[in-house]
Amino acid sequence: MAFCVPLIGAACTSKSDDKAAPSPSTTTSTSVGAPAAQPPAAGSGVSPAGVTTSVNAAPSSLEEEYYQACRAAADWMIGKQDGPVQLVEGYLQSIQSTGNVGPGTFHKSWHDLTADRQAAVIVATNAAAEQQCG
Repeated sequence: MAFCVPLIGAACTSKSDDKAAPSPSTTTSTSVGAPAAQPPAAGSGVSPAGVTTSVNAAPSSLEEEYYQACRAAADWMIGKQDGPVQLVEGYLQSIQSTGNVGPGTFHKSWHDLTADRQAAVIVATNAAAEQQCG
């Protein structure tokens, strides 16, 4: 079984096409469960208002998840007259403080997202503020 979480534009491959089966001595088993809630990663950026605006982790999302997160942020930004920085912080504050879940947070609350998923939400939000959801 292959787990695949590509970054935007990255390709995803599986070794399932290999002809040889792994030897029993090298086979390992890993339990896959829900990731534990994590505080912001060390080196995260927090605005004066207490909003996490950057996370020291590589963003991780599927292309469709990224697009949905970007669209959710863009929809929230419609009609607001702020500049991109204010739009990003405002949207991030709204998803971090309410606990609401939806496509903008990969259907989990902000605090239940791992650092790499929080980073992906922030990347999508910045793209939405620049009208680059695609």
